[in-house]
Amino acid sequence: MTAPVQIGWFNVRPLALAALVLLSGTTLHAQQPAATGDSPAQDLITRAKEALNNLNYAMASELGKAVLTQPRLRSEQRVAAMQVVAAAYFPNPDDGEGVILPDSALHYLHLAARIRPDLPLATDIRWPGLDSLFRVARDRTFAAIAIPPDESSLVGTEGRSYLEVISTRPAIVRVLTAPRGSSQFLLHDSTGPAERARMGLRAHDGRQALLTIGEHTMLIEVTDAKSSSRDTLRFRVEVEGDVAPILAQLPVLDSSAMLPERQPRKLGAGIVGAIFFGGATVALAQFARAREPIPSAFPADGRARVIALLLAAGGVVGGLADKGVPLPGNSAANTILRAQHAAAVRDVEDTNRLATSSYRLSIRILAEAP
Repeated sequence: MTAPVQIGWFNVRPLALAALVLLSGTTLHAQQPAATGDSPAQDLITRAKEALNNLNYAMASELGKAVLTQPRLRSEQRVAAMQVVAAAYFPNPDDGEGVILPDSALHYLHLAARIRPDLPLATDIRWPGLDSLFRVARDRTFAAIAIPPDESSLVGTEGRSYLEVISTRPAIVRVLTAPRGSSQFLLHDSTGPAERARMGLRAHDGRQALLTIGEHTMLIEVTDAKSSSRDTLRFRVEVEGDVAPILAQLPVLDSSAMLPERQPRKLGAGIVGAIFFGGATVALAQFARAREPIPSAFPADGRARVIALLLAAGGVVGGLADKGVPLPGNSAANTILRAQHAAAVRDVEDTNRLATSSYRLSIRILAEAP
């Protein structure tokens, strides 16, 4: 509960205070020209700032809180009221003897940054200390908002409906949609780290329809590039227009029809030859030795085994290095087959491109209740 504020001999809470302030101004407004059209909430914000300028911090705080109890507030009004309350909790010590409550001020600045990360601190309440506290609040807060168009039209694969995404810190943004009730989300657009991003919605990507007639759920995933914290914004998309075209399947190249363009390498022959010549070298060296008593008196010459190993290794390496003899006839046939396949793919792509070029949708984007 909000503590009561002493005004004369009255103890009133924010709602009663708001009513009292508005009632007290009725006579004055009646004596002046036509009203400016300000809402009661805007009038309270103005009076809260006047109290702040008059160093009446308790009055400024309670008036700002009274604004937050008003129905149907615009986000700008809510943020303005929160900033005034924060300023009342964190007054400039050079201006008077107000009580400084930095934690309470940070709380309201944090809430304001979550609601509208794009709004700076109001110039008429700024002072260096509050500026620093505002930067601290934004550094500790990761939040994002999206500003989509109410209605737009999409045509073909090139048409775009753009929306702006704003975050308190550089973030990675992705825009996805899925038919209402489905979990199969399709990607429309993505971007790297930035505090402001202009994202596009598409009707078709050339391969499949990204939006079709009916209701869709749009998710905007905003991921903090530094901490990986994620803020997900949800919107409802109402789609009207054409039925999605049925596209022809792209032809697939039949790999079984491709001919070998080189003869197989002769690895087996190389290994067999290595074994034969290596073994033959060892056998020949053994056969060529003198008879007894010479072999018993002198050890065998080990160079024959080294030569045998080198011959065997050479045969294996030769087999591995063999890439096979080119077959020019087969290569020419494969070139013709690839060219025919590429021409068939282009024909189907042209047919699909013509089908999607006239695909037209109109969409309405509505924010979902949190």
